[in-house]
Amino acid sequence: MSRVAPSDEDVKAIYREFYNPNPETGETKGLINQLVDGDMVLQDQQSVREIGGFNVYPWSSNTVTVQPIFYGPYTGYKEMLWRVQIDTAGALGTATYKVSYDGGSNWDLTLQKTKDDDNNQIRFSIANGMYIRWPAETYVEGEYWDVELFPSTDIATNAKISTIRAVR
Repeated sequence: MSRVAPSDEDVKAIYREFYNPNPETGETKGLINQLVDGDMVLQDQQSVREIGGFNVYPWSSNTVTVQPIFYGPYTGYKEMLWRVQIDTAGALGTATYKVSYDGGSNWDLTLQKTKDDDNNQIRFSIANGMYIRWPAETYVEGEYWDVELFPSTDIATNAKISTIRAVR
């Protein structure tokens, strides 16, 4: 790109965005450099952050503004997709939830309380080191969250780039 129009400011800006080899100047590292250095991963790659961790995907039609809080290091041995779904509507303490360890095909836990009997807001164990805490909110029956879990034994993948060709 720089050989085609070395004095064009637009070309320089594009070059810095995609291949800034000198982030020491205070500019953001280029996208290609981020891929090569493992700072950014492609859709089918697994990042260091995901190993032993999880991603939460709320259902797009959820009406709640405050989402349940998932946390903990996932200690399971394989990648899984869980679904946590409200099975009784209501406010915190009235609403109940259920958990599926196979993405919603079968329900393993049902009618679980969103608040303990002493009216304390505590965390509830889901399984394999994972916990959930329900903020004060009114929940609607059927709302759900998919939780994608990654085992701690996984290995982070790094991008391998051999050739990039820019054309216009």
